Amino acid sequence: MIPAWLSLLDAAIAVMLVACGMLGARLELIPALFGFQMFILGALLGLLALLSGLIGIWRTGDPALRSGRIAAWIGTIVGLAIALPVAAIAIRSRGFPILDDVTTNYADPPAFTRAGLIDENRDRSLTYDRAHCEPLQRAAYGFIAPLALPDAPPIAFQHVKIAAGEMPDWRVTFVDPRRLALEGVAVSGPFHFKQDFVIEVRPGTGGGSVVEMRSKSRDGEGDVGANYKRIKNFFGTLSAAVTRSETAPQNPA
Repeated sequence: MIPAWLSLLDAAIAVMLVACGMLGARLELIPALFGFQMFILGALLGLLALLSGLIGIWRTGDPALRSGRIAAWIGTIVGLAIALPVAAIAIRSRGFPILDDVTTNYADPPAFTRAGLIDENRDRSLTYDRAHCEPLQRAAYGFIAPLALPDAPPIAFQHVKIAAGEMPDWRVTFVDPRRLALEGVAVSGPFHFKQDFVIEVRPGTGGGSVVEMRSKSRDGEGDVGANYKRIKNFFGTLSAAVTRSETAPQNPA
């Protein structure tokens, strides 16, 4: 009987931890990393509930122990429901490096100038650690090239500002028209992990311009590819927007 009721108790606590961790992080009532840690703890209790429940089902085969058998089944089902998503996250995380800072330029990465003034970043270094990050990024993603655009830098920067303002889950926090750069913060995943990003438009070597970008996580040491995907997705969106503007019919004067 003890494993059956222990399974039910573990399942109840696991549900509470998972729900509070996810909801608290999404509503920004608690830090995203703390919410994720609550989720992991809940998942471990869910796994314990699953194991205890299976033992409870085996030990409550006697009809006289029916109430314990029901508790064991509930604990087993709830534990399985919690453990499966965690297993899926673990499988999805395989193959991604322990990397939290991705850039299109190893030698001269775009620099954050205002992100360090945000309270959440005051005790964090925003300096690019090339010796650590470059080998990991090259091994996982190869070289991420900056985006070349045919327009002069001031015009290209206008495209960048418009595209950045239309990206879902992005908030532009600073625009520097002199440096042709902007900074912002993006959120990703069910726990709303935050990543700071900076985009710079620089003159192209043969004319036109190049768009350099860097994206850095605030929490943890890995990002499950979020920063890499952010750069690739933005470059895809920006390239499509520039193409549309070039092919759009011009209004007669």
